Amino acid sequence: MELASLRTSLLSKLRKRRWLWITLGAILLLLVIVLFVLMRMTAFHHVRIDQSNEALGIQPVPAATMPADSSGGVPDASAAPDKLAFPNATAEDIPSGDQIRNIALFGLDRRSTKGSARSDVMMILTIDYAREKIKLTSLMRDLYVPIEGHGHAKLNAAYAYGGAPLAIKTINQNFGTDIRDYVTVDFFTMEKIINAVGGVDINVKPNEVDTLNMYMGDTSRIENKKAPLVEQGGLQTLNGMQAVAYARIRYVGNADFERTERQRTVLQAMVDRVKEEGVASIPELLIKTAPYVETTLTRSDMLSMAYRYFKSDKMTIEKNRYPRDGTWQAATTADGQWILDTDLEQIKQQIQDYIFRDTQDPL
Repeated sequence: MELASLRTSLLSKLRKRRWLWITLGAILLLLVIVLFVLMRMTAFHHVRIDQSNEALGIQPVPAATMPADSSGGVPDASAAPDKLAFPNATAEDIPSGDQIRNIALFGLDRRSTKGSARSDVMMILTIDYAREKIKLTSLMRDLYVPIEGHGHAKLNAAYAYGGAPLAIKTINQNFGTDIRDYVTVDFFTMEKIINAVGGVDINVKPNEVDTLNMYMGDTSRIENKKAPLVEQGGLQTLNGMQAVAYARIRYVGNADFERTERQRTVLQAMVDRVKEEGVASIPELLIKTAPYVETTLTRSDMLSMAYRYFKSDKMTIEKNRYPRDGTWQAATTADGQWILDTDLEQIKQQIQDYIFRDTQDPL
């Protein structure tokens, strides 16, 4: 009886040790994979912005909205600001600098592979971990705004005047955001990135086909390669050249407003494609795409955000655009430029309500 008990005890210990070694082996394998990825990601263009918050136009993040409490009343205004939007939340639930992160996304429409360009794609990527949301907010390039050192100009001129730092400062100053980080790609590199994820599934409208193919013709002449024409509308997988041409369509539908919608659609389709492949695909994807990206994000930033997003089953993606319909009118400047005339203070309030307070609905 004692022998049998001893045998059982030894087998139990052996099983525990086996699972311990399996667990340790899995952890070591994960570390090796992460180190491999970090070493292989040496080609990406990492930059630093060594400027203070003041130099980047960052203002204090607005206080949270005060919702009605369970009795129907309004919480005491003297309550801690970080408790106002989440009166029943724990400290971990309250959005903070770590829980709401804003990153500028710039897409450059270069006509050659060299030289500066205006940012024809300008978005704010908001990662709201507290509310488990990703927000893609487009800023219309024809917004007429003050740009430090350059008077008033279209919003997309800021990048051409002073690169990403001035573009970020212009967004922060005019819209009350707290952006320090950015990601920049041009249409040539975006094509390669989309190809790296295996293309994107897009429902192309029949009236978009001809213009899409026209834009591909421009790209094929610059890159000196044949354009794979889109034959018809409908849901289909677009490769990099096709998807970039789709995102550039401007003179179909509601002009530039619908173009920004296509841009957000392509970005979401890219995220959907990667999520289909699963979290295990992230290291290889980062290795493939890193050489085509200029960013202030570090390797660990990118890995952390990617894994944190893809491991969540609840994280949703919202899309928005400013100015919203009914808040602007067409105008021309003294030198004949077509612009969006709008109340910048109103737009600033709306953007803050959407990004920080989550009190405005997406489109």
